[in-house]
Amino acid sequence: MNQEKNSSTCRVTALRQKAAWQPPCGEPPRRHGETLPLALLETGSAARVALLRGRPDMVRHMTELGFVEGAEAKVVSGILGNLIIDLKGSRLAIDRQMAGCIVVER
Repeated sequence: MNQEKNSSTCRVTALRQKAAWQPPCGEPPRRHGETLPLALLETGSAARVALLRGRPDMVRHMTELGFVEGAEAKVVSGILGNLIIDLKGSRLAIDRQMAGCIVVER
């Protein structure tokens, strides 16, 4: 019985540690050398997608939209915190939070 309790405790601890490594997407965007969050690009600027961060379901959704490593994204306009992005010949509207989860390099 004691072994079963320890086993379940280890699983819960492992799940917490696994979830802890993912940075929350709502954190303030920061510049890191040549990379920065898509949310910080000025209107008319283009950059290549370097990294997607956030929850696994959100990363999958961004990938399905076309935000994959190496794809070029251009900020067409920004209205009330939301961005219109030109990506692979399509225009996508994303909110500022999602744009903060997409790390690009110039």
